[in-house]
Amino acid sequence: MTADNFQAAEFAQALQPIIGRFGASLFALGMVEAGIVAAITISTSSAYAFGEVTHKPHSLNLPMGEGKSFYAVLTLCAAAAAAIVLIPASRCLRSSHRQRSRGSRHASGAGILFMLVNDKKSWAT
Repeated sequence: MTADNFQAAEFAQALQPIIGRFGASLFALGMVEAGIVAAITISTSSAYAFGEVTHKPHSLNLPMGEGKSFYAVLTLCAAAAAAIVLIPASRCLRSSHRQRSRGSRHASGAGILFMLVNDKKSWAT
């Protein structure tokens, strides 16, 4: 086992001698919960961005009838994420590539966000 293919389940198993079986189970449950929260957050933000771009109603406070496009995009994103995870031997499940590229993506994303926030022409008035 190398650092490139060290998965969360193996990390929980490695922690078991230190924090016990119950602690390792809680850690594994926390990892699952973090993944679910991330999927919900990314799906909701994608649906919100779609509503912003298309000038359609976009809010979790809307009833299903008023926010059909918002809830359709939200459901589609969540279903696509679930389908990708369920593909056997999917490259999306391998974390080594994500770990290596995560730093550069966050830095470039933050730079783009900073430029958009400071560009007065792009603000709606």
